[in-house]
Amino acid sequence: MAPQQKGMCHACGYLGTKASMTKHQASCQQRQTASGKSREVFRLRVSGGGPFWLDIEAAADAKLDDLDGFLRDIWLECCGHLSEFTIGPEPDWADDLWEARPKPKKGKKAAPKLSELLSVGQNFGYTYDMGSSTDLELTVQAQEMACGTEKVALLARNLPPVWKCSECDQPATVLNSWEYDEETGLPLMYCDIHAEEVDEDTLLPVVNSPRMGVCGYEGGNMDEWPPADGQGTAKE
Repeated sequence: MAPQQKGMCHACGYLGTKASMTKHQASCQQRQTASGKSREVFRLRVSGGGPFWLDIEAAADAKLDDLDGFLRDIWLECCGHLSEFTIGPEPDWADDLWEARPKPKKGKKAAPKLSELLSVGQNFGYTYDMGSSTDLELTVQAQEMACGTEKVALLARNLPPVWKCSECDQPATVLNSWEYDEETGLPLMYCDIHAEEVDEDTLLPVVNSPRMGVCGYEGGNMDEWPPADGQGTAKE
């Protein structure tokens, strides 16, 4: 089964493909009338591989630390692993590639703002966990004015794929982190009933994240949104 690729706008519930979502975000009325003062922002597409993607908005004066924290909270954090951004050649302010959590040490330059690092059309990378790594690709889609209060905010997110149980046609709710399907390379997944036949110590929840089934990942801070069926939204 090919997982869904469509996503939902967080501001208005618009439902569309990645391509149509890019156009929609440029003119979404609810986004343009959001609370907070108008400020310069970057609109970013975050690709996690397969069906997983995000559209996010980052203030021009935000730091990589802010972006790192957002990605960890919504998609990645499991055991406090290190992370790093890869943005072009290594700049002179980075003795190590960016480990975004720690604050700058004495004698080192303060972390730069995103406005000093990013430009429209630019692609850059992000890795969470240097062992069982989850690699993301980020693309700067636009630099624009938008109202808001958060340093980094969600604009849109892929609808959760509906994975089927490995034993039946019911939707899977858990996966076996130790066993994989030889054809797809994905973990074996089970519905609530068939999960009872599997060692519970090997089970992790099915979640809407590229970190699904890796290490001890059990989900992020917005797993309840959007709904998998995308009901109650304006469709293309």
